[in-house]
Amino acid sequence: GMVEPWKLGLTSQVNDDVRLRSTWSFDIRAPDLQELFASGFSVLGTFADIHNQNTPVSAYSLQGGNPNLKPEKSTTISGGVVLTPHWVDGLSLSVDYYSINIKGAIATIGTSVILAQCAAGVQAFCNQLTFAGPPVTPGGPPSLSQIATVPINANSQDVSGVDFQADYRFPILSGALDLHLVGNYIDSQDQTAAGVPTFDYAGSIGPDSSPQGVPKFRTTVSATYVEGPWQGTVQGRVIGSAKLNNAWGPLNVDNNAIGAVAYLDLRASYKWNDNIQLYGAVDNVINTPPPITPGTTNSQNFYDQGIRDSVYDAIGRSFRIGVRVKY
Repeated sequence: GMVEPWKLGLTSQVNDDVRLRSTWSFDIRAPDLQELFASGFSVLGTFADIHNQNTPVSAYSLQGGNPNLKPEKSTTISGGVVLTPHWVDGLSLSVDYYSINIKGAIATIGTSVILAQCAAGVQAFCNQLTFAGPPVTPGGPPSLSQIATVPINANSQDVSGVDFQADYRFPILSGALDLHLVGNYIDSQDQTAAGVPTFDYAGSIGPDSSPQGVPKFRTTVSATYVEGPWQGTVQGRVIGSAKLNNAWGPLNVDNNAIGAVAYLDLRASYKWNDNIQLYGAVDNVINTPPPITPGTTNSQNFYDQGIRDSVYDAIGRSFRIGVRVKY
């Protein structure tokens, strides 16, 4: 189909030291092939038939894609300031606030919520129910035969936070030193799902958190020294503290906290000529392990000890050497 995303931006160079910027945009995310066309499968189970006084009946739960999905729609606003003070040559500072609101977010809703929402009169969920089974009582209506637990445009999500960056370059000895800092702080990240109260999952990273977020604070700091053909970098990556589940109070678990983690990386390169560069790198120099994010959802082991390799370094110390060729 056709969509009409748009973006407006405004920049104002107040003076040589201060620049203001802001954006306002309407954006979309089209459903992917898996969400649209997954072949899926059916599972037989027992469910409460809402057309027959919630009598338990045998019905199939159909899981798969939904070709009727629509694009997710979002509105984004951002605003920030860039500082380049003339009295500190080579220094640049910026900070930007952003807020993103998504409507019609694609989600797969569970059978219990579908039944409850249909019973409450929400037609979109009633459309996912099929009543073609034998009547529960003679002469009664057909019984529930299938529940389509396919993706639908049912959720809304909101996220807001701050991006920040600082760069400072200055000469030292016979070369130059580049100091660089870039980071993000997520203030809030809310999801409102059908039949489920709004949940702020910013910093809620455990497997029992639904959905799973990421730590609120992340930053990378680096110092790069350049002299002639040589270049070396010392880099630190910092991931702030988090919780296993924001919905857990102090009485639910003994320890709901995940501590902050920092990694040290080293880089070096030598420019052989205009076309060839040799380089080497060591990531996670001190072999910092990822924190354990235990959950309670593993049926084989009540205290499932997992890690979030999408957030933390799950490889450990690693080395790379290589050659870059440009021609």
